[in-house]
Amino acid sequence: MMSDRNALKSSDTPRDDKMPLDARVIGWFVTVQAVALVFFGFLFLIGFSYFPSPDTRPALFGTISIISEIQFGIYWFCIGLARAISAYGISNGCKFGWWCLLILSVNSVLDDLAVLPHYKATVLLTTGINFGIITWLLYQRRLYGIGK
Repeated sequence: MMSDRNALKSSDTPRDDKMPLDARVIGWFVTVQAVALVFFGFLFLIGFSYFPSPDTRPALFGTISIISEIQFGIYWFCIGLARAISAYGISNGCKFGWWCLLILSVNSVLDDLAVLPHYKATVLLTTGINFGIITWLLYQRRLYGIGK
């Protein structure tokens, strides 16, 4: 009797190696994005990278500027951590991973539209990737128990 209950419980949502290949590929792709965002956020936080902005105030003898580096460092670091959490959820078939990745992808598209005039090629590439992820999420929503 107990084994039937465990079998039914485990068959509700596929986990780990039972996840389809496309879910694992998206999970690894988002993991790579998360590592890159955390890395660049860390570079901004330690003052190694520079982001030109007209509204900056120099600090520490001009090595960092208060508004641009720290603000973007914290933002990218947090977005990278959130993407890592969503990648884990997507790879393991968790509902929170689906929602988290959908919200982060929509946020990324809105961020891209804000900087479109300055970085056209990069924005078009990342917007296309995020629309692809959003489309895949909507297509695979039943795999994660959304909209049964």
